[in-house]
Amino acid sequence: MKEKEVENMNTILKFIFVVFLFLSIFLSAGNSKSYGPCTTLQDCETHNWFEVCSCIDFECKCWSLL
Repeated sequence: MKEKEVENMNTILKFIFVVFLFLSIFLSAGNSKSYGPCTTLQDCETHNWFEVCSCIDFECKCWSLL
């Protein structure tokens, strides 16, 4: 294969990977579970990287993305 064709194929593969990554993040966020109030990330037992504290209209909740 020519060098230009290989470069184009790499670009396409990178694009597909990025699209897959975003879709997997959004799908996992759609299945997230809310549990309890929080004011900081520490309130959500931050030993797990998939837990966040988010606030909407001054109401904060812990969210588990798993």
